[in-house]
Amino acid sequence: MVNYTSQFFANIYLNELDHFIKEKLRVKYYIRYMDDFLLLVPTKEEAKEYLNIISKFLKDNLDLELNIKSKYYPSKMCVDFCGYRIFETHILVRNRCKKKIKKNN
Repeated sequence: MVNYTSQFFANIYLNELDHFIKEKLRVKYYIRYMDDFLLLVPTKEEAKEYLNIISKFLKDNLDLELNIKSKYYPSKMCVDFCGYRIFETHILVRNRCKKKIKKNN
């Protein structure tokens, strides 16, 4: 039996973060799955600024800290997120996911 309680609570608890990013910061491209999230912004400076703002918001409002793995990457690189490789212009299914799908069929 699988326990989905932590995923359920992550969605409830981080709802405030979702509203903050979308409504206060007005970030157009924001994705969150459970406790992982992704922002796509035009410049490195914006990425740094948002990282600091979100970190402060999480600490002050939700008593949470970002993981040390939290980083920002140039938009030319793809982002590996939830089984997909996300590029500026398109999205691809991760190769390892494709292999797993073929194996299970």
